[in-house]
Amino acid sequence: MVSTEILEIIKKDFRQTPQFASFIESKGFKTKTLKNGSIFHEYSLGPISIIKSFRPLLDEQALIEVQEIANQKNNLICKIAPNLEYDQTLSIKKDYKIVNSVMSPTKTLIQDLTQNIEDIYLNFSENTKYKINRSIREGDRVEFTQNPTNKDIDKFCSNLEDRQKFKKFETFSRKEIKFLSNSFWNDSFIASAYSKDNKLIVSNLYFKIDDKVVYFAGGLNSENSKSKAGFQLILEAFKFFKNKGVKVYDFEGLADERDPFNDKNWGAGFTEFKLKFAKEEIYYPKTIIKYNNFVIRQMTKLFQL
Repeated sequence: MVSTEILEIIKKDFRQTPQFASFIESKGFKTKTLKNGSIFHEYSLGPISIIKSFRPLLDEQALIEVQEIANQKNNLICKIAPNLEYDQTLSIKKDYKIVNSVMSPTKTLIQDLTQNIEDIYLNFSENTKYKINRSIREGDRVEFTQNPTNKDIDKFCSNLEDRQKFKKFETFSRKEIKFLSNSFWNDSFIASAYSKDNKLIVSNLYFKIDDKVVYFAGGLNSENSKSKAGFQLILEAFKFFKNKGVKVYDFEGLADERDPFNDKNWGAGFTEFKLKFAKEEIYYPKTIIKYNNFVIRQMTKLFQL
């Protein structure tokens, strides 16, 4: 059970920052900010619009404000991935449907960095400790780059794209990653693990939001798929960010057993690895959708969407 302080830190989401808003605006959306500070995005297609938001703080008053925004145009759909502590009974009251569609991970894993690093390490399994120590014995080293240059990001993305091809998954494009990393500026970090012969093995991209750091993307290249450097990298990341005053390390996503369409391969890979380093699992409310357009609303009833 997380403390009230840690819970408040977890609720600070990188998707609710001006930096992320500028990224969404680059795709043609306009930013709408509620009285409670939550950020929404509206995309207009002539007289009609769609609205979406990623992890806003939601209460009844916030949903009333969102409806006022929707009423200004012929809004088709309002789609929201709520933040923690959202009262799901409001979904029924305000005519939203709860869906399995994933806008942002509905489950994550956090490590409380207010603990001593020695205590965190002692909680690792013997197998995880062995892999960390093996990486160290083999001469791997971890380096951190704050406010990475486009050249740094290109190097990171080449590694990530190799992993995507090998594991057959997709994340953000190179152009999008550059935009986001440049937007976060000094709160953007790349952690890179190199072999003793100076070859890049694995790298992670992080964004820092106040007292929390979030893993955004990363990859172990296929040439070094058997390397244990990724284990050393996570421990070093805990140390590095703790020294910068960070209190929460967010692994940004676990496979959610509540989702019947959950990708089992993704769950067996990324989730299994992350769970070797922390145990505090956090569940977010599922995505909610409101169909404000009469025609779309009738169609959803007809096809039970």
